[in-house]
This record gives sequence, structure tokens and C-alpha cells, in this order.
Amino acid sequence: MNSTATITNPTITNPTHPTPSHTASNQENAMTTVNPTLAANRTSFASSFPASLNRALRSDFISVATIRSTKIVGSLATLASGAAAFAVIAFAPDEGQFLVDGSIGNTALLTMLLSLVVGVLAFTTDAQHGSLVAQVTAQPSRSVLAVSRTITAGLLGASFAFFAAIAGTAGALAAGAQIESLSTVVSEAGWVVGTCALAGVLGLGVGMTVRHSALAITGVLAWWLVVEGILTTVLNENTSRYLPFAAGLNAVQPGFVDNAMGASASFALFGGYALAALAIGFALFNRRDIA
Repeated sequence: MNSTATITNPTITNPTHPTPSHTASNQENAMTTVNPTLAANRTSFASSFPASLNRALRSDFISVATIRSTKIVGSLATLASGAAAFAVIAFAPDEGQFLVDGSIGNTALLTMLLSLVVGVLAFTTDAQHGSLVAQVTAQPSRSVLAVSRTITAGLLGASFAFFAAIAGTAGALAAGAQIESLSTVVSEAGWVVGTCALAGVLGLGVGMTVRHSALAITGVLAWWLVVEGILTTVLNENTSRYLPFAAGLNAVQPGFVDNAMGASASFALFGGYALAALAIGFALFNRRDIA
């Protein structure tokens, strides 16, 4: 009896060249392996940034509290504002009743200047004395350090202005001035506090760019007191009101510049200059070798 044998040819596969289905499966496995890792890294960074910022802020606040120069500058701003407000009214010719409204802004020039200087020193002091290297070693994320210094510089300027505004109001009242509108006094003090906070941020941006205390402070003062003074006389009124410190002073002293913008527009313009300086300083801080 004849039997028919059926022979099936086995499928020969080359292990070094997987089939397309195997390749697609491997790619899918690789993608499912990598994507959770990326998501975990993003989640880890998002959760670690607030904690790192909190530690950096605590370190900056301790440093500010232990540095004697910060207390001296704050005391100087407070005493000078109170004395200036008192002197302007007490020794001025008798021209009728003086008002506290406006006296706070008139004494804000020195507070803005000191806030600017402290903002510069918030970065240059560590950069020049080598402590910035240790800080970056302890906290490798320079973004955390930059944000922490920005908050610290802004709060220093705002605190200087806050106590200076209280002293200025007390000095004006002691000299016999009257409060016509309490809301006006509070509003004026708010513009001064906000503008001085921006002055601190602007100083920080300049300090991060120059990285040298004397050069940064000299450059800022030369621009403010000399260059802008010359440009104000050379340029027409519609152009000079857009200068950085002309805008800042007009935010705390409406009418400081002829044909000037309102306080809110001047404040926004000065804030734009502060953020631009901070952005330049932050970009250079990220790229430079701090050693």
C-alpha cells in the first residue's frame, strides 16, 4: 500500500535580520521604555525646583540678615527720607498749607538709588569674593540661584521703600503737613515701593552682566546722573520721557519729566527696562565660567 508523505518546508529565519514585525515591536518597546523615563524626569524637576528655590531663598535671607551693610543702607534710606520730608516743609517759605500727599515721592530719589546699589551688590559681592563658586557647587541649577537673587533684590528694594515711606510721612506730619486724602498717600507709597523693587531688580541685572561692584555701580550712576541728564536737555520732551530713570522717577513723582506719561505707564516702562537687564544678566550668568 502506497502512502503519500507530506513534507513541509520549515521557515528559515535569519536571527541577525529580524522580520519587519519584530522590528516594529522592538521600536514600540523602546518607545514605551523611554517615555516613562522622560515623564519621570520632568516630574522630578517640577517637584524639585520649588524645594531648591526654598533652600536658596533661605540661604539668601540669612546672608542678607547677617550682612551689616544691608542694615546700614536700610537705616540710611529711612532716616534720610524722614529728614528730607521734614526739612522741605519746615524750612520752606510760608506758601500756605503743605500736604503729605506728594512728600513721599519727593524723597524717593535716594531710596531708588540705594535699592539700585543693593541690587548690584546682591550678585557682585559673591562673584568677586569667590563664594558664588561654592553656591553653584551646592546648587548646580543656576536658574534657581538667579530666581532666588531676583526675589531677594526686589524684596530689599521694596522693604527700603516701605520704611522710607513711613519715615517720610512721619517727617512731613512732624513739620506741620496735613493729609488731604489717605487713599492718595497709600497709592503714592505703593508706587514708590513697587518702583524701588524694580530698581533692585535692575541693579541685579546690571551686576550679573558686569560682575564687578565698582564698575557696575559707577556705570549705573554715570548713566543716571550724567548721561540721562545730558540727554534730557538735548532730546525733546516726547523722547526723553522714555529714558529708563526718567520713567522710574516719573512713576514716583508724576510730572518729573515734562509731557511725561502717567504713573502706571512710566512704571510699566521702567519695569520693562528692569526685566531686559535681568534677562541679559541671566543669559550671561548661564554661559559664563564662574571660576
